[in-house]
Amino acid sequence: MKFTRGVKLLLPPPDGLESFYRFLEMAAGFGYNTVMLELGGAMAYRTHPEINEGWLEYAAFMNEYPGKGRKIQESFGWDKNSIHSDNGGGKVLPQATVAEIARRAEALGLEIIPEVPCLSHCDYLLIRHPELAERAEDPYPDTYCPSNPASYELLFDILGEVVDLFHPKVVNIGHDEFYTIGICPKCKERPAPQIYAEDIAKIHGFLAARGVRTMIWAEKLLNSHFIDSGIPIGGAEKKRTPATYPAIDLVPRDLLLLHWYWSLDRRFEEEFSKRGFDYAFGNYSARGVQNWKARAAAPGFGGYVISNWGRVDMPTLQRNGVLADLVLGPLVEKSADPDADRPALWEKMFRTLFDLRYGDGARRLFIRHTTDAERPYRFFVDGEFINEGDWKMGDYVVTCTDGATLRAPVVYGLNISKAGQDWNPPRPRDVDGFSSNPALAEVAYTTLPKRVGDHTEYTFGIDLPDGAEVASVVYEPLPGHEGEKVRFEVLGVRDRS
Repeated sequence: MKFTRGVKLLLPPPDGLESFYRFLEMAAGFGYNTVMLELGGAMAYRTHPEINEGWLEYAAFMNEYPGKGRKIQESFGWDKNSIHSDNGGGKVLPQATVAEIARRAEALGLEIIPEVPCLSHCDYLLIRHPELAERAEDPYPDTYCPSNPASYELLFDILGEVVDLFHPKVVNIGHDEFYTIGICPKCKERPAPQIYAEDIAKIHGFLAARGVRTMIWAEKLLNSHFIDSGIPIGGAEKKRTPATYPAIDLVPRDLLLLHWYWSLDRRFEEEFSKRGFDYAFGNYSARGVQNWKARAAAPGFGGYVISNWGRVDMPTLQRNGVLADLVLGPLVEKSADPDADRPALWEKMFRTLFDLRYGDGARRLFIRHTTDAERPYRFFVDGEFINEGDWKMGDYVVTCTDGATLRAPVVYGLNISKAGQDWNPPRPRDVDGFSSNPALAEVAYTTLPKRVGDHTEYTFGIDLPDGAEVASVVYEPLPGHEGEKVRFEVLGVRDRS
């Protein structure tokens, strides 16, 4: 198979298409060749419009405020999937719009892999079809009953539309975070590995008959779970969740596996290699990968896919570290010794993104600043979305020689971070690889982080009107934020830093 250098994304909202296209251009410019698009309920379906109707209500409810979906999924006495209510911005894109996204991507040399969550993460299917749910008492079911033929009648209608629209080589059918196993009367007597493998086999047969290869997220084939948290994400037997990992010897061998446990134990991929599976690292971060050269040479290894599980606007992609990984991925590939070169690769990543952001020749005022304030790092995924009011510290008030003024917001995590960021954090016990501080990656692109002695400073640019000359710059904290000290230095006006 070709070497996959990919990015997994949710669909953009209808009013976010141009920003989405700019990101696709950025990905292609850095040598990426694949975009995985999760469709869920955010793409219109001709055969089942009720899915989209239910999705709109469901997403609006879950997106009422940041983190509501996560709060709900953690409120039950059983384990649930992540709620991807950010998909499409909680809206529905017509198939013509999705087809245009695919056309634009393919024109950039990006192969589209549609992702259609099956078995698990199926809340979008079950909102209007609760009769197909494996767990009848769940008010927000996320797993269909794999013993009910009607589940596949619905699913194959949807998959048929996806294949007809994209004509893909590969479809990702999910199958990750499968928790609700053997609950209903028809399933409870069946072994968990059999349930899992037979569901994959049915969908694999449907796609193979149409010339499409099947991909899955593959952690349920591994005898593992997170060590510290004890969360039963992997395929090991755990409280409330039976083991599924024996299914690794029951599923079709031509499955394409997304291995997202690469950072927990590098020996896990040996389970795939020795059985002849093709696999790629999923949820990949070049910031954390260790021993890249040897792992990339393993039998069956075919590349990596960076993931963003939240909204697809540029601030979110930046703050989730996706832009940093987008640049670091190819740098790690090209390095003769990426483990030893790691500090230099980070420096090059910071500079590359900064030049990309500010290298258009526009006139800007550049400021170098830092703060003693500290905010906990947060990933904006699964319904956690950016509310700038939660992060804004104040404004730079720029006064020009003609008396005009402009205000530039100072937003923690976007264009400023704390002086005392740790550039070499200790490695958590669950991580087999490098540990990195995501708070440094999140400001890359908008700023250029740099260590100066024992602290970190961040350079960023403020756009100026044509012909404007700067007379003074003053920092004004927001009311109530006076204690969050900001130290800054005006570097001057230039068309590039």
